[in-house]
Amino acid sequence: MWNPSTVHRFAYCLFFAWVAGCTLWTEGLIEDRRQRGEGGSTSSAATSAGTANTTSGAGGAGGGRLLCGQAPAATATTCPPMCNGGCDDGVCIVQCHGEDTCKSHAIDCPSAMDCRLDCLGKQACEKADLRCPPLGLCQLDCEGEKSCKDAKVQAKDGPVDVDCVDDACDRVDVKCGTNRCRATCGPGAKKPKLSCGEACACEACK
Repeated sequence: MWNPSTVHRFAYCLFFAWVAGCTLWTEGLIEDRRQRGEGGSTSSAATSAGTANTTSGAGGAGGGRLLCGQAPAATATTCPPMCNGGCDDGVCIVQCHGEDTCKSHAIDCPSAMDCRLDCLGKQACEKADLRCPPLGLCQLDCEGEKSCKDAKVQAKDGPVDVDCVDDACDRVDVKCGTNRCRATCGPGAKKPKLSCGEACACEACK
């Protein structure tokens, strides 16, 4: 038979052993969760970093979204016949040199490259309609007496640049897309009209 003192001591020992065991188990659980929480944060941070790299690219292999003013690299492997000025580093050059050369013409830029329309000469591109590529850079260069008078530029999701001197851009109408839309004018030049719409940046002649 155990005496009461021995029973009490044994009970106390069991109680303290149970408390110590619970404490150790709880601390182990907390440590395990803490470590797992740190691992999750690292994974999340890595995922965020990967997303940032993808979305800040200019149309890279990951299909990242373009930044304002950027255009993806040209993917065309041949120079289309409409590029009568040739293709230079992924840019299709359409030359309209001489009086009335491209007057009232509709010019559809190739879809897989940048596009530049050079209008040089009296009314060379008067009332022309420049239809920009879906994502590529679209440029209109106007030089000569009313060379681009009443011309239209229809942008899409690529950036647009229009360069004007003297009265070359008289009543030029630019319908901006979702990317940057910019006009540059020489001293005293007629200014084209920019319809900014949803353009991420819109810079008219000053």
